[in-house]
Amino acid sequence: MFENLSRYEAGYEPVFVARHPIFDRERNVWGYELLFRDCATTPKAHIPDQGVATAKVAADGFTLAARGVPPERKLAVNCGAQSLREKDLLMLPPERTAVEITEDVQPDAEILEACRSLKERGFTLVLDNYVGQEHLAPLLPLADFVKIPAPRLWPKDLVSLAQRMRREGCGIMACRIETWAELNTAKQLGFTHFQGHFFRRPETLPGRKLPAATMAKFRMMQELAKEEGDVDRLAQIVSADPALAYRLLAFINSSLFCLLSTVDSIRQAITILGLVPLRRWAMVVLLSDMDSSDRGRELRNMSLHRAFFLGKLAERTGRLPLPRESMFLLGLLSKIDALLGMTMPYALRDIPLDEELERALLGEETPAGAWLGALHNMEYGQWPQVHAHLAATGVPPELCALTYLEAGDLTREAMGGN
Repeated sequence: MFENLSRYEAGYEPVFVARHPIFDRERNVWGYELLFRDCATTPKAHIPDQGVATAKVAADGFTLAARGVPPERKLAVNCGAQSLREKDLLMLPPERTAVEITEDVQPDAEILEACRSLKERGFTLVLDNYVGQEHLAPLLPLADFVKIPAPRLWPKDLVSLAQRMRREGCGIMACRIETWAELNTAKQLGFTHFQGHFFRRPETLPGRKLPAATMAKFRMMQELAKEEGDVDRLAQIVSADPALAYRLLAFINSSLFCLLSTVDSIRQAITILGLVPLRRWAMVVLLSDMDSSDRGRELRNMSLHRAFFLGKLAERTGRLPLPRESMFLLGLLSKIDALLGMTMPYALRDIPLDEELERALLGEETPAGAWLGALHNMEYGQWPQVHAHLAATGVPPELCALTYLEAGDLTREAMGGN
């Protein structure tokens, strides 16, 4: 049950590192805000203050979070007064690091000098959660961006603040964006970067129906998620989609495998590749077909990470509400509404799913749905809620953390290391 967990048994200290994406106007990923906590056995994370949190990110979390992230994308680290004074972030690569200065910082002479030093070294400076606080005014000339919680401001105040920031020469990020209307308003006001739930909240397209090809892909994903490995059955599934069959043959005959002879049979390709690698490859291909944008890639990463995490945790603990393959499918389909650009009820309307699985995906309060809620909390750094859920379900936090990290490795492997 606890195979490959030697680090866990040896007292290895596991950590969670959640990455909250920040998008540009074209919905490409500009970077990620890092949300870092340890995962010990107590209900709350062991982060006594912002200074300790920043130091832990710099020492442990940054390298872990950077795995698989293209070098041109920023990694944003929250930084308070203590960390600025103690120069905790100087160990990080300046060209990759955005320093998010928290709103409680009092910019005295020492703080301003520390920010100037970071700026001169090439760090990107972001003034976090800015709503016009006068005590932060001395930091504005140094800030590359200000991050404004746009939905929390009255429209006239938001317009005034956006205009002021443009006069100051600061880039403006809108955070806590949760709807398409909020995103469009921020765009109209000149915001260039965005963070929030908006990429998870798709536009409602009444009357839109899944095409037959997409429905076939869903059925294929269901078959691929099953525990039993039947080469003939999988060959039949892949062969039913000519485009998928072509891509599999092209993949297996590529230079990656250095085969001495050409593979021209789907069954032979599956035998060479192996059932587990085949499942991972096919899942990525099927999800890629649904949205090939940068935003779609982020959603695919999240979906696969969730799938591997829930599947592995179900297998190792036996304490999750559905079998391994069903929990895997739950994670895999949890962002399918956003990938398809429609509401979840429309996305699932014609897909044959187990009733309990469907209820969880539709947001009903079910044991399986509670695990989706826990994953959401992990991804957004809401650690007290995570610990409360783990305590209620009897899943050891250390095992959960290790499985979460392992799922990240499996996701990067499935996505080709990206």
